[in-house]
Amino acid sequence: MTSAKDNSSGAAGLRPVILFFALAYVISWTAALALHLVARRAGLEDFGSLMGMAETTFNLGSVADRLVLPVPVVWALTRIVDFGPTLAGLIAATFLGGHRELRRRVGKLFRWRVDGVWYALAIVGPAVVMLLAMGLYALLDSSFLASANLAWPATLSALLFWLAVRTFLGGGLGEELGWRGYALSPLTGRYGPAMASFIIGVVWTFWHLPGHLIGASPLANLIGQLLFTVPLSFIATWLYFRAGGSVLVLTLFHGSANGFMAFFERNLFPGLRDADGWLLIFLVLSIGLSAWAASSMRGGDGHESASE
Repeated sequence: MTSAKDNSSGAAGLRPVILFFALAYVISWTAALALHLVARRAGLEDFGSLMGMAETTFNLGSVADRLVLPVPVVWALTRIVDFGPTLAGLIAATFLGGHRELRRRVGKLFRWRVDGVWYALAIVGPAVVMLLAMGLYALLDSSFLASANLAWPATLSALLFWLAVRTFLGGGLGEELGWRGYALSPLTGRYGPAMASFIIGVVWTFWHLPGHLIGASPLANLIGQLLFTVPLSFIATWLYFRAGGSVLVLTLFHGSANGFMAFFERNLFPGLRDADGWLLIFLVLSIGLSAWAASSMRGGDGHESASE
């Protein structure tokens, strides 16, 4: 295999990547603004209310008579918010490289011939780290265990629901064809995998800005997002190159990370939502893993990719 650095098209420079980043912001932020205006006209607090109705409870119809746009249009706007990076990657690939480039980029999403260990790591890995963080936190404060919901099979249904929603309606499928599928290899070719991971992590963090602006503590929330997203970017880079440049594996990884987080906090252990300590432990573990991933990539281990 060749290194990702060899795969980058240096002649093209970084202009396509910068355009992709700008498009991801414009697409998602414009849709979020439109949703915010629709939400306020409907007497709702902010666009987050409509996002929640569209992707978790599927009850936009309950406010249909208060919306200034048809329900299918509002639902489509909520998906555009979450799919901004993937849409930006597809648009940038098409207009800067034509249909051949588009097929090449989309082909990464269907690159499924990957060693099963990477699928297992992508799907189960996030849950293992979260469970470890919860186990360590339980040694300090086991009160959250009292809220455990073990009513099977309803709990299993909740897990499958969150994994599916976070993988296919946003998160994984909505972002990975952009962040890793479009931007990672060119940035790695120019700066190396560690710096590429850091750049994407920061851009990825600020892409979430509209969601934090509607919260009670925007700056604190944004800093928290940065602390979690940048380490995750390093881990995703390592996994992407180890899995031969498969966006499919990264889509499952992203969906698993978001899905298990929602499942543990909202269904299995509702008490975790008020337990900041476990998130702190999870953050420390994530930073440790990201440091290992960065060191591994500098040493050449896990830094291979399939040909671009």
